[in-house]
Amino acid sequence: MILNVCVKGIYLIERIADDQDENSPHYYVGQAVDIFKRWAQHCNENEQYIDKSIKKYGYTMFIFRILEKVSKESELNICETKWINHYKNKYGERQMYNLSQTQNENPHKLPKNIKSEIIQLFNEDIGRSIYAIAEKYEINWEDVMRIRKPLLKQKGLKYNNKIKNIVYVDSGETPKNWRGNKMTKSLSNKILSHNTKEVENRDIAAKCNISITDLEYFYKEYNKNDKQYNFADEI
Repeated sequence: MILNVCVKGIYLIERIADDQDENSPHYYVGQAVDIFKRWAQHCNENEQYIDKSIKKYGYTMFIFRILEKVSKESELNICETKWINHYKNKYGERQMYNLSQTQNENPHKLPKNIKSEIIQLFNEDIGRSIYAIAEKYEINWEDVMRIRKPLLKQKGLKYNNKIKNIVYVDSGETPKNWRGNKMTKSLSNKILSHNTKEVENRDIAAKCNISITDLEYFYKEYNKNDKQYNFADEI
């Protein structure tokens, strides 16, 4: 038996993490006078960025929960802002679908000329650092990775979840001189300046615009080689 219950308040949509895309947006905070009806709209419509993500990954890859019930519609805006700030402070803006209240625009949409330049850089050298490119254009590292993905396939390469690196599809070996996950010297200095006991790796990754996986790999290489790290060239 299904009860037609109308709940007014604030809700959270959380995407279940996956290894390859662990730092892309995972949280969306919303408000509604009928929360369950709003969830159905997110699953069936294609207007907001969160809607497109649900369509892409499938609704079974998302957790939906009520954060707070309110009695008056006039309370919704204040409560929504409170919860958005809570999740931004906890996980960082890059983990939020509603980045800076961007009126539901896709925050990953890049100008065509920048995308074309990045494609050209990868055509010249597919093994170059995604973080060097992200630094040059001041964009999210995930945007760079998304542009690179179809180019990898063209060159017979793919991401290996087990070793967390790019390999040849046929042999499973990592290409020689691969620098895709390398940090530039300026980025390395920024990482190390945040590396204290009080700051978690997740927060450092968000502040430095890198993935947690590559952050941990950087620490491992940096310490293993007695602080002699093979920096990526800045573009």
